[in-house]
Amino acid sequence: MNLQHFAAVNFDEIGLGDLDPGAMPPYTEVFGSPTMQMAVLFGDGEGAGTVAAWTCDQDGFSYKDLPSPETAFIVDGSLRLTHENGTTKEVRAGEGYLLSAGWSGTVEVVEPVRKIFILLWDQRTWSFKGRSGVARVRAGPSKSGPMPGKGRWECRARHGSPR
Repeated sequence: MNLQHFAAVNFDEIGLGDLDPGAMPPYTEVFGSPTMQMAVLFGDGEGAGTVAAWTCDQDGFSYKDLPSPETAFIVDGSLRLTHENGTTKEVRAGEGYLLSAGWSGTVEVVEPVRKIFILLWDQRTWSFKGRSGVARVRAGPSKSGPMPGKGRWECRARHGSPR
């Protein structure tokens, strides 16, 4: 199902396919014997910009240095998120979460869960390909200091190939 325009999504009708725990991204390690299903609604299913529906019945997985931020909304069930420093948060149906880029920890199913998740672009760095090659843009605090009432950010671009 590709959401190129507007579409109403019924979780029970989107055609979830079985997800092989052995086919998880390299920064992910599955523990236990979960049964997972996923349907990509938008994007490639792996990189930033992906929107997907996901289910899991038990156990879970760990992330090591999550490459891009992930946000999710729990439709049914609950998860326990445990950061590598030991901080734990249970997220239940009707709640959501945001994991920042670089996050490491475990995602454990407390009750069989259904969620919608989005892999976000890192807010600090973007790469894109243009006519003149690959450009990498990094935004960060400006050396000239903050604007009144707001942070001041500057943006620098580096081209990967000469013009």
